[in-house]
Amino acid sequence: MRIGKAVLTLLLASAMGPAWAADVPVPKVMRGVPANDGKWKMEMLDAPGMPREARQNAAGMRGMTVCTTAAKAWAADSRAKSDCSGKLVEDGDNRAVMELRCPSSGTAIRNTMVRAGAGSYEVTVQDLKQPGQPPMRMRMSYLGPCSAKESVIGFEKNSDTCRQMRARLPDIRQARASCARGGSGRAACERSIDRQVADIQAMCGGK
Repeated sequence: MRIGKAVLTLLLASAMGPAWAADVPVPKVMRGVPANDGKWKMEMLDAPGMPREARQNAAGMRGMTVCTTAAKAWAADSRAKSDCSGKLVEDGDNRAVMELRCPSSGTAIRNTMVRAGAGSYEVTVQDLKQPGQPPMRMRMSYLGPCSAKESVIGFEKNSDTCRQMRARLPDIRQARASCARGGSGRAACERSIDRQVADIQAMCGGK
């Protein structure tokens, strides 16, 4: 499965707003929950404005988790390169509205987060570049702590997403042989492919 960049951007930005932009405080609605230090289950509820392929990709990501501890570590490492900024538009006890903008990537979204239960939130994500497009809705549920060394994104080991990604591993590994034709760029080519393999293994819990 090819995971749509737009889908991942919206999912990650929803879970990682405070981690992506240092100027976004943790909203009141998330008090009592370690927003930037834990694992969250992400469930797509509705994505009416997305193209058909993107909706199919989003629906196929059942069991997706985001480790915000790892995301925060990643954000700290790349902070110098990040141009993301954010603000809390509304900060209530049961509802928060956040905006995140990243000029280099073109990301401009508004997240509306409403408490749905203990450690559970329903999030509406509006693309500010397309204000007339219906928003995406998802549910975030806190699962517990995770490590900064874990993959930011994870899937259930036996999910359709992981089966399809693992099916691509032989082709990815075979492509490593072509790095030899890259001359001085061979080492960088091999590192890139090794990183792809490692990322798939990390996201899907093993080989």
